[in-house]
Amino acid sequence: MFHVEQHFKKDQLVYKAKDYIKRGEVFLIYKDNSSGILWTDFSQTLSHKENYNSIQYTPHSKKTNLFKRVYKISQNLMLLYKRILLGREIIVSERGLDFGSGDGAFFSYMSSSSFTIDALDPFFKAKNMNEENFYSDLSEVPDNQYDIIFMWHSLEHVQSLENTINGVYKKIKANGSLIVAVPNHKSFDSRYYKNAWAALDVPRHLWHFTTTSITNLMLKHNFKLKRSFPLLLDAYYISYLSAKNKKSYFPIFEGIIIGTLSNFIGLLSGQFSSQTYVFKKKN
Repeated sequence: MFHVEQHFKKDQLVYKAKDYIKRGEVFLIYKDNSSGILWTDFSQTLSHKENYNSIQYTPHSKKTNLFKRVYKISQNLMLLYKRILLGREIIVSERGLDFGSGDGAFFSYMSSSSFTIDALDPFFKAKNMNEENFYSDLSEVPDNQYDIIFMWHSLEHVQSLENTINGVYKKIKANGSLIVAVPNHKSFDSRYYKNAWAALDVPRHLWHFTTTSITNLMLKHNFKLKRSFPLLLDAYYISYLSAKNKKSYFPIFEGIIIGTLSNFIGLLSGQFSSQTYVFKKKN
């Protein structure tokens, strides 16, 4: 049986959210007032891994060739965007770990630029990875191994939140960096779509953050926020999927409109749909 960490309290019921990808069940999302973190109450008998055993989990995989081309172009732009904005951290790093490597896109991109990188994912192993640079569990990774660890939309998936952060801390060298990208449930698109917001993605997303809650959580585990930046294209994709959840007649057009509004409001408020945080390890 699968359980999330239960020391997070059910102080406030925030959402009743539906699993739009796999089983169509409704899950409750509570707020823990002391941390400000929202968490998905998942008490089913299925293992967490079974929640990923659906081709629908990668929505682009079943779309038309045009959609696939647009998705691939967007993905490549985002990879370049991440590489440029993280230039200073990558330049001073000799070795990195892609935690939650998924389809291996970021791993392949960084490997092709002569950066030494390993991958970790408990649910997927991409074809371009071999046993020498791939891990399926954090416990397999040696301590003090990496100058930088990347967690691109993976922290919200881990079963044991604080134990995972503690484990990641041990794998990073002194003065190393941790890069974390997560959805922000204070963004405009989240508030617009409410419980149909695709980035809730229950029950795969177990944790739901704001800038304040994730900064405080990381500081508690000896990671200090250095800077942050938005992943602007995520607002369009999440809005498109959210519009589909609401059975919009024109989800692509609605996604463009709401995504643009979300990014514009984010420029004024600092609350973007998806945010990347650069944390520095405190020794």
